Amino acid sequence: MESEGRKIHREAAKAREDGRHLDALQLDDAAMLGYQKDGDSAGFAEILADRGIVFRHLYDDTDDKKFLYLAR
Repeated sequence: MESEGRKIHREAAKAREDGRHLDALQLDDAAMLGYQKDGDSAGFAEILADRGIVFRHLYDDTDDKKFLYLAR
């Protein structure tokens, strides 16, 4: 059975790929809380990496280096 964190994570990835950066970040936060609640350390680490991807996409769209700093 798929956890709530995994379901939200999938939605976040779709939002990221659709260019809906704010939605992706909000869903990433929700997935992070779901992973924490379920004790899913691997999922928690994956969602942190995905947030970095969103920040790199934001840098690509804006050329604002602050997003690269957040991606680290």
